Amino acid sequence: MARARRGDRRCPTTQGSSRSARPAAGARSTTSRSATRSSSTTVPPEVHEHQGRFFMFATFTAPDGYRGTQVLVADAPQGPFTPWSEGAITPRKWQCLDGTLFVDDAPWLVYCQERTQIHDGAVWAQRLTPDLREADGVPVFLFNASDAPWARPLDHPKARAAELPVYVTDGPFLFRLAGEHLIMLWSSFGDQGYAMGIAHSSSGQVTGPWTQEEQALWSRDGGMIVRLRDQSLALTLHRPNTTPHERAIIRPLVEHETTVTLAEYDR
Repeated sequence: MARARRGDRRCPTTQGSSRSARPAAGARSTTSRSATRSSSTTVPPEVHEHQGRFFMFATFTAPDGYRGTQVLVADAPQGPFTPWSEGAITPRKWQCLDGTLFVDDAPWLVYCQERTQIHDGAVWAQRLTPDLREADGVPVFLFNASDAPWARPLDHPKARAAELPVYVTDGPFLFRLAGEHLIMLWSSFGDQGYAMGIAHSSSGQVTGPWTQEEQALWSRDGGMIVRLRDQSLALTLHRPNTTPHERAIIRPLVEHETTVTLAEYDR
């Protein structure tokens, strides 16, 4: 399997035109050129408010087996959502999932390229047009899963039989702290199973370079950060990482100048 390399900062990949897909769980969609049936397992979507509307970033699998993130839109968070982008906005012949929106100098899609296509899962960034309808430019490589000291290769028969160690990247989520430091939560497998760590942008920009913390923030699942009305932070995540037993869990966070920690560990 190929590996996205740290030196390949930009990959001039043709973005797909229409990709057929079926909305993920929670999405209601009218039939269109970019929304048809797929027999593959759905992946949890994200919904972001942007310019007064609600945009869902959902992972779909096309009939030819390639997965990617498509954008849907609604006027309310409960939907109904209809296709907004013309198929996936991730590269057409890549296996991609878990696209997330981060708006900085421009809107960016940050997503994972799967270990099923490259042995060492990777995180990429893609600038979007202001209306979130299309990719703008080419993807920018951010990091590989194995860059994190806490990440461990998959340990099951198929992975062990692979030519190279197989590492997972899942669920990136970018967050700018009160002091303007930019961090990213993302998930892989650690010593205790599915885990979530923190990456840091040395430049303060989406394009990095990104460095990794030594230890995982949460050793059992993945999630996102929310700022509450009192300006404190909380970690929201799903656990256990077993369908259909996942439930929403919220844990308080302590905000530091350049990172976050679980509140119970700071007592």
